[in-house]
Amino acid sequence: MTFTEIEIGLVERPEQTALGLAHFRTRQAALRAVERVLETGPSAVELFDGVAIESCREAPGFADLLTFVEEAPPGRLNEGGDPGGLLITEYSHMPAGGDGAPAGHALEAKLDALEDAVAEAPGGYAVVRRTDPQAIKDVWTLRKEGLGLLMGTQSEQKPWAFIEDASVPVAQLPSYIDELSSLIDETGTKAVYYAHASGGCLHVRPFVNTKDAADLETMEKIARGSMEAVARHGGSVSSEHGDGRARGWLNEEFLGSELYQLNRRLKQIFDPEGLLNPGVIVDPPPMEEELRMGPSYDTSPPQTELDFSEDGGFTGAVELCNGNGACRKTGSGTMCPSYRATREEEHSTRGRANALRMALSGDLPEGAFTGERMKEVMDLCIQCKACKTECPSNVDMGKLKKEWLAKVHDEEGLPLRDRLFSGLPDVSRRVAGTPLTRLINAVNRLAPVRWGLEKTLGVASGRKLPPFARETFRQWFDGSGFSLQGLENAPPDRTPQSENRVAIFPDTFTNFHTPEVGKAATRVLRALGLEPVLPEAGSLCCGRTLLSKGRISKAQRQAVSTVEALMPFARAGVPVVGLEPSCTSALTDDLTTMLPGDPHAEAVAEAVVSFEGLLHRRAAEDAWPAASADVWAGHAERDVLLHGHCHQKALEGVAPAEAALSLPPGHAVEAVGAGCCGMAGAFGYEKEHVSVSKDMAELKLAPAVREASGDVAIAAPGFSCRSQIADTTGREALHPAQVLDRALA
Repeated sequence: MTFTEIEIGLVERPEQTALGLAHFRTRQAALRAVERVLETGPSAVELFDGVAIESCREAPGFADLLTFVEEAPPGRLNEGGDPGGLLITEYSHMPAGGDGAPAGHALEAKLDALEDAVAEAPGGYAVVRRTDPQAIKDVWTLRKEGLGLLMGTQSEQKPWAFIEDASVPVAQLPSYIDELSSLIDETGTKAVYYAHASGGCLHVRPFVNTKDAADLETMEKIARGSMEAVARHGGSVSSEHGDGRARGWLNEEFLGSELYQLNRRLKQIFDPEGLLNPGVIVDPPPMEEELRMGPSYDTSPPQTELDFSEDGGFTGAVELCNGNGACRKTGSGTMCPSYRATREEEHSTRGRANALRMALSGDLPEGAFTGERMKEVMDLCIQCKACKTECPSNVDMGKLKKEWLAKVHDEEGLPLRDRLFSGLPDVSRRVAGTPLTRLINAVNRLAPVRWGLEKTLGVASGRKLPPFARETFRQWFDGSGFSLQGLENAPPDRTPQSENRVAIFPDTFTNFHTPEVGKAATRVLRALGLEPVLPEAGSLCCGRTLLSKGRISKAQRQAVSTVEALMPFARAGVPVVGLEPSCTSALTDDLTTMLPGDPHAEAVAEAVVSFEGLLHRRAAEDAWPAASADVWAGHAERDVLLHGHCHQKALEGVAPAEAALSLPPGHAVEAVGAGCCGMAGAFGYEKEHVSVSKDMAELKLAPAVREASGDVAIAAPGFSCRSQIADTTGREALHPAQVLDRALA
């Protein structure tokens, strides 16, 4: 049979949509209300249960999206708290539909009808409306990623998808769920319930440990019981995604022998040699036979230098990946930059996690964990931290790569280029602000030198090495007459003297390469009534360059010194302000994994805040002195295009930076919404990585900067980001502190 033409019937896109989040005290109450809700004419009704809501509340990057959830008032069925079930109810207004009424009016009328339906339903107590496109998108993001979040649970028991595709007539939904819930409860198993409720399609995932033989018996009991209940209610065990290996073993019993034999005969006719995806619909193996992590699964986890205890060790951190594939998205967010640039599975978070898991479990040859093929798989991970928050399972591949690199170096030694890049703070400390500065900068600009660095060390000759500052930020600051005023002996509580004091962390990039950033930050903080100081001079460093090259032991030794230097500020309640996002994240996120259980490290991590975060926080607290309203110039009108650093986006988002840049009344700030710039510290300076580094920038950031008019200020907190923008577009990007400094009166 040959097809030359296929006609597809397309559904017209709605002019506008609206959501009504119908709240119910219990999941059962929500399901029983579906038929009544369908009478209001929705385009979709989705069940989102209390277990899913709980998992979202515990997930970094997702909890802030739960603005649409209202707690139930205390009542007969429960004591209040989160709803047991939400019906995410969508209404659509078609371009030429309805009675000609404006879209907004028509949708509001439907939402009114939904409120009436919920008010009539037992257990219903609220409807939250969402009509703003971004707010609607946030709801659907949580609905889409919710199962992935649950799969990232810190437990051997995971919500596996072995009965998740059953469908029954909508009228049968409540009774089917009653039967299934009773069966699951009998086994003492927890489960999460999703549903395309308007179509009667259910996604129920019981939590089981596939490594445990007893739990496998529970899986089989639940799967068989679900199939029998579906049959009694006139439904199908596979309504949306097909049978697959998870359900194929039940096909003969569900379909009956006669229909099953017809399926087998059909398979033999079209695939007599069994080459096309065999063992799925007919003649499948037992459910437990091809499990990725079954009772025989075992691993040989490495000894680690970083703390992985919260994940159950290094292996547990790897196994957080459940294969949901969110790291292959290309439309929003940052994860995963290397996949977006290459579109290769092995360069995604999932690809790397699978490779590590297979090496740890012996599915790959001995030595594969640090072998050449693994190096290819791990090579393009730029440790951006995006997967730490954007992955529904919170797989932290950047942290895993640090540990993996340490193991590679243990076996093979530290390459000279890695030693050079990771030792940048020591080199910068010896060169910047000294008589050598001019000479070294001049030498680094020479074409023969750059050619030699590429040939010998693989440092790309086409990249301009960052020049060293002739006067460091600390030299300028100390020469300006600011003093520390003896914080070493400050009492443990916040003193009146320190109410407006802040300590600027003089990171390597600010102190030795771009002191103008530190100067601008100092001027802005002082203009806003704060008293910036610097920690005592010494080998103060966050350890970011060491961590990025897997030199964990040295980074830990550096961390001890840094904690000692910053502890007086933490003890006195003085915020430690980070200007460089990668260094700030090393102190807020990596420090406690380098020094686990150290209360001083925890206190310092708590005291550190980004420059933008501090300004945003104090503005929200209305903590500025009365005179701060007069600090901005009257001619400060300016459009600002903001590119957030990956670590910044992962740990606090770009909202604080947007808010800080919006402090001058005339500023109009727009975030680019791009992923990673691609420079990623030393990564973009390495000869073999230059091309993919620039490919990452060209996905969205570089084109957006080129399209911006010359009057638009380009703001980028990250030193690497500003360097990449200059290299790819020729435009100067400023740190937010510099943008604000130029707006001062």
